[in-house]
Amino acid sequence: MGVMGEGRYVACAATPDVIEREVAQLWQHAGMSDARIASKVRARLQWLYGTGNPYGPTRTWIVRDTQEARVIGSASVCPRDLLLEGETLHAGVLVDFVVLPDHRTAGPAVTLQRAVARDALSGPFSLIYGFPNHRALSVFQRVGHRALVKTVTWSRPLRAGQLLRRRLQARLAGRPLGAHLTDLLGGALSPVVDWTLRGVTAGAALFGALGAETSTLPRLEVGSAGCPGAAARDRLVPRRDPAYLGWRYSDHATEHYDFVTVHQRGRGLQGYLVYRSQAHHAFVHDLVLCGTALEKSAALARMLLELSRAGLHSVSVTSAGTTGLERLLRRALFVPRVDERALVASWTPGLARHAELLM
Repeated sequence: MGVMGEGRYVACAATPDVIEREVAQLWQHAGMSDARIASKVRARLQWLYGTGNPYGPTRTWIVRDTQEARVIGSASVCPRDLLLEGETLHAGVLVDFVVLPDHRTAGPAVTLQRAVARDALSGPFSLIYGFPNHRALSVFQRVGHRALVKTVTWSRPLRAGQLLRRRLQARLAGRPLGAHLTDLLGGALSPVVDWTLRGVTAGAALFGALGAETSTLPRLEVGSAGCPGAAARDRLVPRRDPAYLGWRYSDHATEHYDFVTVHQRGRGLQGYLVYRSQAHHAFVHDLVLCGTALEKSAALARMLLELSRAGLHSVSVTSAGTTGLERLLRRALFVPRVDERALVASWTPGLARHAELLM
């Protein structure tokens, strides 16, 4: 690893003391995309940059303004192992990319990300990938990352009664007796809509999932968190094990996550989802479903019922080109919306023969 850049902006790998002093201060003043990070900098440093990740420590790079003699940007790579045709592939996720507002021109950002790509791919990682927003996408493309696919968010109501009330209120606002009609129609129709939605989901849950048990847990405690044979069948999948999932979700510094699991008697884990809740909405961050298409649909339906019983009104899942998952979500009445984020990635020459799996 060395220094990248000439002239005013130079980038290099950050030492632990620089992360503790200068990067931590940068996070508090740079306007991170997640505003909660600024109020929990120390907790996040200990969690993300400590020794808890079983796949290895997070690595960080900084860019300095030589005229002002200070750090004005940073970016990191968090290890995330994948399984490529059954073999472990040491990959990394591009995270915590930030540049001070008065330096948000192409120069420092590109210099920083070039240093990240050069050092990461010549060092421990065979593949690095991330999900930049539309403002940062051009920076990653100039560095040489390939934009592979746009992410898609799939959403579905769990309880439609509240949504129906809001629609009626908007439609009848300003009309004579509008408020009374909203209360009357909403009160009469909301239970019917909710019970119909739950009935459709319950029917899917029962069909093909006899003997299944659903639970909500703060931590996944199983010997294996993936599906048997998934790596060989899907060829490129994330590696999942309880140690990583516990660190990534249960021990998270700024978010609270829960696991919804489905176990089949005599067969073990049939699937799980990881979610965080906000304003009665469940944001799903990981979803694993095992078995046949029918068994997967039934397991997903049971998970949705569990979320509904927990008082959640809606749910969303984000995917990136996973056609099998998207077919399953569409059958489960999810509706897609293309996001502003893209999946970008770079890999070492040694993976060139697997390029068709990565694109």
